[in-house]
Amino acid sequence: MKREPKEQSRNSAPLKDYHANRSKRARDGIIDMMKQIDTEISARGYYCDPKDPDRPLGLSMAEVLRRSGLGVNYLRNERHLDLREHVKAWLKNHKRSDTAAKRKSKKARRDAISFLQEAIRVMSSEAQSWLIEKEKLQTKIDNLEADIRNIRDSGNVVGIGSRKRK
Repeated sequence: MKREPKEQSRNSAPLKDYHANRSKRARDGIIDMMKQIDTEISARGYYCDPKDPDRPLGLSMAEVLRRSGLGVNYLRNERHLDLREHVKAWLKNHKRSDTAAKRKSKKARRDAISFLQEAIRVMSSEAQSWLIEKEKLQTKIDNLEADIRNIRDSGNVVGIGSRKRK
């Protein structure tokens, strides 16, 4: 039994719609991911692993596809040539501004580490000065408490609180 062309196109319409919707979701996913990556880069100044901001990554087409949940070969298909060119231009723009290069992100990380090391040094020196001051004050308190005990024991002054009996 041969099917007529009209009947065949009617039966394949749902499949055609399914693939068209699937392709549209994938395209929208890539574009949304590029926007999300733009937001992350503007927040940190460089591209890094979203789960671990201390781990810089290089921004590439494979990374965009991986983050979008697609295979690395998705944009190699000729049907997606326009989207591929769009992603390439976006990557080129980021690489030109040097916000996505590993080199800069490693430098930014080194700068952050040196900043934090300096902050730790400053805090450590402040803590040392506080400890010295605390030690001086504790010695002063101990001396004053000893003086108070000596005055009470001598019997010259009436105590304010309860007095220990001998």
